[in-house]
Amino acid sequence: MSIITSIEDEMIKALQDALPSAALIAAFPDDARDFDLAQYELAVLVHYAGARYEAQGLSGPADQMRDLRFALLIYVRGLRGPAGSYETLEAARKAVQNRRFAGSAPVRLIAEQLAGEEAGIWQWEMEVSVPMLAVAAQLRPRTGGPLTFEETGT
Repeated sequence: MSIITSIEDEMIKALQDALPSAALIAAFPDDARDFDLAQYELAVLVHYAGARYEAQGLSGPADQMRDLRFALLIYVRGLRGPAGSYETLEAARKAVQNRRFAGSAPVRLIAEQLAGEEAGIWQWEMEVSVPMLAVAAQLRPRTGGPLTFEETGT
């Protein structure tokens, strides 16, 4: 399993623990057309949004910091009240801020913003940063047999 999938899974679990049980909290579907918002009062979809890398690590380019970005797309039918935007944004923030997922450093919040409203469904996007060390794979010769190489590291 990739580190991205591990982080996404752990983040979804943290959100499920923090938000109402009736809410749909899941990874963003592979095909967005398969997702029908009409059947949910509250939905939070998580997806990987890319990464940024530190120019150089402490011992060179082999150990750079990797800043993985995730987006939490929050869909709600109102602004106020227990299942409204404001309560949901705060609960989602508290569920992920300063948490460690899959061996990462503490999560940092980057931004949250209103993405729009359509047919009474408010859409918010919260972007978070999951910093972790990116260690380059090291190639080393195998012993015995023909000259081949195997990959080590993460």
